[in-house]
Amino acid sequence: MRPFAVRGSHLTIFFLAAVLAAGSSGCVPSDESSKRQSGGTSTTAAQGQPRTFRIVVSGDTRGFIVPCGCASKQLGGLPRRATFLGSLSEDRLYVDAGGSAARAFEYDRLKVEFIWRGMESMSVAALNLGASEVAFGKEFLDTAIAKADLPFVSSNVCDENGVPLVPTFRRLEVGGARVALLGVCSASYAGGEGLRLIEPKEALREPIEQLRPGVDLLILLAQAPEAELRVLAETYPELDAVLATGQSQPISPRLLHERTLLAGVGIKGKFLASVPWHPEGGHPEGGPPEGERHRWVPGEGRIVEVADSIPEHAELTALVGEYQVALRNASLPPEKTGEVVTLLASLPGDYRYAGSESCLTCHELEGDIWKKSPHAHGLETLDEKGFEADPYCVRCHTTGYGGPGGYRTLTERRTRGGVGCESCHGPSQAHMRSPETRSTSARASEACITCHDPENSPEFSFDVYWPKIVHGKRRKPEVLNSAAVGGSPDPPTQRAADENHQRSNAGISKDE
Repeated sequence: MRPFAVRGSHLTIFFLAAVLAAGSSGCVPSDESSKRQSGGTSTTAAQGQPRTFRIVVSGDTRGFIVPCGCASKQLGGLPRRATFLGSLSEDRLYVDAGGSAARAFEYDRLKVEFIWRGMESMSVAALNLGASEVAFGKEFLDTAIAKADLPFVSSNVCDENGVPLVPTFRRLEVGGARVALLGVCSASYAGGEGLRLIEPKEALREPIEQLRPGVDLLILLAQAPEAELRVLAETYPELDAVLATGQSQPISPRLLHERTLLAGVGIKGKFLASVPWHPEGGHPEGGPPEGERHRWVPGEGRIVEVADSIPEHAELTALVGEYQVALRNASLPPEKTGEVVTLLASLPGDYRYAGSESCLTCHELEGDIWKKSPHAHGLETLDEKGFEADPYCVRCHTTGYGGPGGYRTLTERRTRGGVGCESCHGPSQAHMRSPETRSTSARASEACITCHDPENSPEFSFDVYWPKIVHGKRRKPEVLNSAAVGGSPDPPTQRAADENHQRSNAGISKDE
């Protein structure tokens, strides 16, 4: 993928020829891993005049290449992230604290390929292995990392023999500052098959001792709970910054113990942390005396909302289009997506989805109301945006995604596409065969919030939304006459529907 303009960040990257020899409890590099860590031949670069530069941190993208788009003003997305990075005028260092995917299904593997391609285009200087990367396991990561050719880093992720999976640190120069980047993932997260997570406090000891004398800034990228981040900052006062993810909300940039900067970016790629670093004093000769370091101090950092006010970068938007095509071509079965609907454990084994058309014979009036509602056209709204094959979207825009007899792929769009009767009332095949059998034992209204959640439907209120689809016992003539349901039925049809509903009351889950 052709890189775009934000690569102009004046970074001179050079890797260490020497490798870390960690203790028995940590990652012990083999000869092969030593070559990977050093990047081949070691190079050096003359340090330039110190100048202000900016560190920008992302993390916990969690598979959100772009926001789902179900609501306005949603935050996040790689196209906006790229535009923000390209708008910076000073030298900048873009890093990611890890957590690119949400889980480790085939769907997540496909997503992470495109997320990493996007980060490559944004010239990410270091990408930490976080919880979701580690969950993939060694076999997938070995292949994906070799294919991506990105500057991965991890100081505590090893294979079962203690060999580091990726370089344990990265060194580079930006704004005249010699920077070393380390990365850790909390050992509280589950490691994937073939991988070990060394306790970060133990894994960081030797690299910090080795790196500190030769760099101006020592920065840790981490995915870990905030309490653990604070312990690491306290344990290693040599750290100039801990830049992290692993919290539900961002951590505004702040100093800990008046020496270590802490900043966190929250979840789903909605926020970035942006911190300028300024040289304190100066050395006219272009560098500090032998054995001394430039002193760099952080300026006023901020959390950046990746909001819809930031234009979407054209090249990353094109990448989203490629992702959509890849999803359609993959035609992933639901069991490989992690998005399958959850059924009540108490349901008998013969409960299956039968499709909305099966409901209409007896529930004619309710069917007419449904056909004229937005629910019936849920899958069509995804067609308009190109996400009709994206499981995260499809699960809420179809009926019974991945459940027994429910929607699976685009081939079932005519019978299971859209938010059908069973999306609220549950699998109805047993009820269709025997009306006295209830569809589910749950209240239909409780199904609403599985999709109308704060993320995708922030203004949802049952009392406001219900009149738009009112039917069954709670239907009201004045609502039926409204445009929301397309007009009122004639009285005989109304009476027949009432009688039919009374006969099958025992078999339908509804709001009382």
